[in-house]
Amino acid sequence: MRASTRTSRTTVTSRCSRRSAPAIRRRPRRPCAGTSSSCGSSSSRRSSRPDPSSPYAQAVTLASDISEEYCYCAQDIWELWWCRHRGRLFGLDGSCREDPGLLRRRIRTFTELLSFAPPALPTEATRVAEARCLDDLRRLAKRRVPGFVFDYVEGAAVTEQAARDNEAAFARRRFVPTVTESAAGATLTTRLLGREHAMPIGVAPIGLTALMRAAGETDGARAAANRDVPFVLSTMGTRSIEHVADAAPAARRWFQLYLRRDRDASLALVERAAAAGFDTLVLTVDTRVPGQRYRDDRNRLSMPPRLTLRTAVQSALHPSWTLDLLAHDAPAMANFGPRSGRVTDVVGSMFDPALSLDDVRWLRTHWSGPIVVKGVLSAVDAERFIDAGADAIWVSNHGGRQLDRAIAPVEVVGAVRAAVGDDVPILLDSGIRSGLDVVAAIACGADFVFLGRGYMYGLMAGGRVGVERALDLVANETLSTMQLLGVRTTAELRGRGTAVLAPTG
Repeated sequence: MRASTRTSRTTVTSRCSRRSAPAIRRRPRRPCAGTSSSCGSSSSRRSSRPDPSSPYAQAVTLASDISEEYCYCAQDIWELWWCRHRGRLFGLDGSCREDPGLLRRRIRTFTELLSFAPPALPTEATRVAEARCLDDLRRLAKRRVPGFVFDYVEGAAVTEQAARDNEAAFARRRFVPTVTESAAGATLTTRLLGREHAMPIGVAPIGLTALMRAAGETDGARAAANRDVPFVLSTMGTRSIEHVADAAPAARRWFQLYLRRDRDASLALVERAAAAGFDTLVLTVDTRVPGQRYRDDRNRLSMPPRLTLRTAVQSALHPSWTLDLLAHDAPAMANFGPRSGRVTDVVGSMFDPALSLDDVRWLRTHWSGPIVVKGVLSAVDAERFIDAGADAIWVSNHGGRQLDRAIAPVEVVGAVRAAVGDDVPILLDSGIRSGLDVVAAIACGADFVFLGRGYMYGLMAGGRVGVERALDLVANETLSTMQLLGVRTTAELRGRGTAVLAPTG
């Protein structure tokens, strides 16, 4: 028996040695059940063998031959088959001599299947470029900034129910496409307050943006200019009115105003904005008192920032954000004199709870350009503000950051449209997270939408490039959705109105 074993081993080795076969792992023969699919009897395999000339049949024959003495694993059988047939696969069996280009074509096809992008370390720019939606930018932003900074952007008032409702209200909308209408030549170009814009999407006013990125409003304004959309500078901005005007002279700049108890100080801001070339004034009316934002209270958010042990640890764990902050002046409210303290205390000392329609009339006498009233959720209020001299209504609940459980703007924009008529521009924010939300807002009655948190996600993730990416992503989604609905312009979309939306129950 031992002699027979040596003979069998020699036979197997000689079969493969001619083609430099790899070493074969041999295992002692084990008793095999004839019905086993992996190691059946020789007679049963030969009886069901296909065309003897096929590579598969030859592999089975080889397996049957060697199983007389050893039971090999699947890898062993593959290695033996590869020894016999690798030449044929690559044209080395003589076929390449008949067709000299065969080997070259086969190798080219094979290498195309194995083409890889050259390895490279990811950078901030490449990560931003690879983002496919605002949620991708949000994840990048959360990784880059400390927790207390992200909380300032992501947080809302009290239980934050209003912020969740804003997104949920859009998520409930369902579209009804019209496939018999042509969508060729679809465009996002939108006219608002006497000027054409590349898309119906603007950059909303956000305070304290230098916390997110040291350049702050400068990056936002430049991104808006590059995308031909409005940029709204907040009263609480960390770059002055004049600085933003010099940094982005081509941008269509709007100024957002919080009326202060000191009306002369408010008027001074209005005059500075007019002198710097800001063409539209946005009066915010939903901030009689600051919203109760518990995240900021827990983080002891202050201006200028003062580190606690907790926020110091968070900053140390985000070195790129920390180095960016240290390379510039400490964030401060640039449109006011020196102020310090908790943000809620500083803001609360300036807001005026006595704001009324008379203030709109007063501003109308001091501002020659368009006036937009921001923070309206009531159709009755909207009509009154228009009668008092406002040119447009901005439907907003401040992103859920003021009055918790306030109704979502998309739920009331239709009623506001019915109250003010078709000729009054209606703007909307709060809850916009994609181009689908933009389309739903316009279908419900808005003319234009503004990105707040979406703008911040882009700014935190990549500065100016990140803001541009955020605008591009939402714009692409908006255009694609319009085309799938069979709509070519935003004016046509608003004209169809709720016909493109399924009833909500």
